[in-house]
Amino acid sequence: MNRSALLLLAAAVAFPAAAAAQELVYSASVQLSSGSYIFTEPTRTLSLYNGLTWTAGRVRLGASVPLLLQNSGAVNLVGGAYLPTGGTANGAVGGRQGGQQVPMGPGGPRHAIVATPDADPLRQVADSVVEEPGPYELSIGDPLVSGGIEVYRGDRLLRSLELTGSVKPPINDLESGVGTGEWDYAVGAAAALGLGAAMAFVDVTRWWYGDLPELELRDGLSWAGGLGLPVSRAVWVSAMATGTNRIIESAEAARTASVGLSYRTAAAGTLFLTAGAGLSETAADFTLSLGWRRSLTPRR
Repeated sequence: MNRSALLLLAAAVAFPAAAAAQELVYSASVQLSSGSYIFTEPTRTLSLYNGLTWTAGRVRLGASVPLLLQNSGAVNLVGGAYLPTGGTANGAVGGRQGGQQVPMGPGGPRHAIVATPDADPLRQVADSVVEEPGPYELSIGDPLVSGGIEVYRGDRLLRSLELTGSVKPPINDLESGVGTGEWDYAVGAAAALGLGAAMAFVDVTRWWYGDLPELELRDGLSWAGGLGLPVSRAVWVSAMATGTNRIIESAEAARTASVGLSYRTAAAGTLFLTAGAGLSETAADFTLSLGWRRSLTPRR
């Protein structure tokens, strides 16, 4: 489950109740995603996220680490989301023309040696091919560390305004197939709005991404907006849209839409189920997430 979806569903359940002065929360989610993105073959990823969030008054600190089972290294974690960089064959993505699909083939990146009519020597012409999907490999993804300060809290239309910051340290190099080997940083803001019994959310984040050897990544602006509606005291339904600017020059900006369901019990915490569909070529065609959120702070 991506950060924005978890934020929307968790907060929609949590905001109607009074927040504890200090709380430690464990969250976990399993997400299945599948899509061809900009390639000729689909990449499938099964991810397990584990995270801890500590809140004291208006201050929040958290960290999450993903465990990834993936059949291709063409899609990497950039910031807090998946991006079709091409992995070690990122030059093929950087040289993409006219919206054509980037070819995938055996053996990974390669170069064709061709004769040119205007020169006697053979000239090496870049003809990178992204390695085709193969056996699933299990990896620990780059962690995401985040924090926030709630600068406003009210009981009218604007319920909360939080300033946020995130950093993704690179524990994986580019050859790992899951990371880029670069640091990513972000600052942003998240607002919660009360619309009668419903809750609406808007989250805007500015990212600074590390570039790959043959692929420059534009600094990103990601956004998420959604609405949560109560079905009962324990059950909420939600709908959300997320997107980014054009991060890869040769590919469209990412756009997704999702729906979700959450169920809260006093004993087990809160369960989340979300299903999403990609609305552009840089997003997964389909995602399905099941998450769980539980307070580890003893009740007084």
